[in-house]
Amino acid sequence: MSSTVANDYLRSSVSHFTINSFLPEVQPIQKLPDEFKEWNHLVTELPDLLAAKKFNSVIKKQDVKDVSSLISKGEQELALLMLSVFAHASIHENWKIETRSSICPSIAVPLSEIADTLNRKPVLSYYSHGLNNWKKLDSNGDVEINNLAIICRFYGGLDESWFIRTHIDIEKKAEVLVKAANTLMNLDGYYLDSSEVVRELNVVSRTLHDIKNVLANVRSNCDPDIFFNRIQPFMRGMNRVRFEGVAKFNNQPISHPGGSGAQSLILPLIDALLGIQHAEDELLSYLIHLRAYMPIEHQNFLSVLLSKNKLRSLVLTSDDKAITDSYNNCIYELAEFRSEHLKITVDYIHKPASKYSQSRERGEIGTGGSPFMKYLKKHREETLNHLIT
Repeated sequence: MSSTVANDYLRSSVSHFTINSFLPEVQPIQKLPDEFKEWNHLVTELPDLLAAKKFNSVIKKQDVKDVSSLISKGEQELALLMLSVFAHASIHENWKIETRSSICPSIAVPLSEIADTLNRKPVLSYYSHGLNNWKKLDSNGDVEINNLAIICRFYGGLDESWFIRTHIDIEKKAEVLVKAANTLMNLDGYYLDSSEVVRELNVVSRTLHDIKNVLANVRSNCDPDIFFNRIQPFMRGMNRVRFEGVAKFNNQPISHPGGSGAQSLILPLIDALLGIQHAEDELLSYLIHLRAYMPIEHQNFLSVLLSKNKLRSLVLTSDDKAITDSYNNCIYELAEFRSEHLKITVDYIHKPASKYSQSRERGEIGTGGSPFMKYLKKHREETLNHLIT
């Protein structure tokens, strides 16, 4: 890709995020057309059906629906959200006893088709479960944690809603990172505007500080024990699950990781922007694998940013202390965010696992299946190693 094409592509890619950053450009649709009224009804009834262990018995009686009539992107995204939630509900309905090894045709067939239409995977992703799973309570208000309601829930309740709303709030507050990344990735080393660089680096450090505080505030309305026992089980992925009635899988089981904040574009963007290099390990390989579960627009945006990674080299060759200090503030705030994330994973997964789970492995695996415990501290330390002295 030539530098001209890359610049043009980056500008067009940035324009995709001009309204709500990593969130959809418009508020997600909350209901599908009447021909899909059974799915709309299932969304409403899902918490009660799961509590009564009757969800699978209901969906087995439903016919396979044709999703080709869903033309708009909003309708397609809502169908993918609903169907992937239904798939996870089906697989994990009796998770304390067993995990189902198949999904019935009424869910499997349209889920596979709508995922193909959107060039996504047939599994509940972070983008669907978080970024496309909300509506504003006050239509004239901002997209912020206290003005959001969640469309699709499993058991429901404040803890589940707050967990999802926390991630939406983080993504909304991170929208300014897109413009900052565009500016900082296109710096001209010969005509470096020190004040512009410092200004944009300060945007990055302030934003990292802000989203760290939002993440920490998840504790205010999401209890770790409730998260571990009522929310996280449904976020697990698919391990050798058959999609009944889907010809392309030829009745062979498939596997996918579940939805996880590790599928967010935010930290990969910041690592690329600041030139953070992590040594190869199991978590890094897994995080790179998870990029395939981002929307294609996010994947392309990250690819271009990675190809234009020159900020750190410019800072290293600059003799401007203000630039170096501002860059180091970003490194520090990124390390602080990773420290808070480590604390959250310990409090919400590792500690509850020691109380409730017979499996030591469950206390080492994050939301969606990420192998976090061994490596999050290492990634934080590697971040701090990028401080410039």
